[in-house]
Amino acid sequence: MIMANPEFPRVRACLFDMDGLILDTEDLYTYCNNIILREYGKPNLPWKIKAQLQGRPGPEAAEIFHAWAQLPLPRSTFTQKQAALQAQIFPLCQPLPGVPLLLKSLKRAPDLHLALATSSHSKNFKLKTSDKHHLFSAFPHAQRVLW
Repeated sequence: MIMANPEFPRVRACLFDMDGLILDTEDLYTYCNNIILREYGKPNLPWKIKAQLQGRPGPEAAEIFHAWAQLPLPRSTFTQKQAALQAQIFPLCQPLPGVPLLLKSLKRAPDLHLALATSSHSKNFKLKTSDKHHLFSAFPHAQRVLW
């Protein structure tokens, strides 16, 4: 149950990011990229670069990644390989600890509006959420912003 605190104004809205906040996907992105990197004899993605990719839209993150990786293949080929791996791996993602209870509680709160904003495009959103309707029903379709 959510209790009101007279010292703070009532919360009327919550905006959530999806990757790394609701869903434990950050390691899955790294896993997919590392498979491709190893295929071309490159080292695994270091944290220094990974930290620069997180939370950025795909094209912006791709610029940083490719500048670092220097892979000997066209970006379109990399993108195809990455998409194929993500199609296999993303459906396995799970919510982070505490998220189901938090969303369930917030969904029951009177006059509280929930919204989702993610840099995932609609295809990846569906891959990650198709079996998680219990979580994402907290966010009405009109209050979901996808990249």
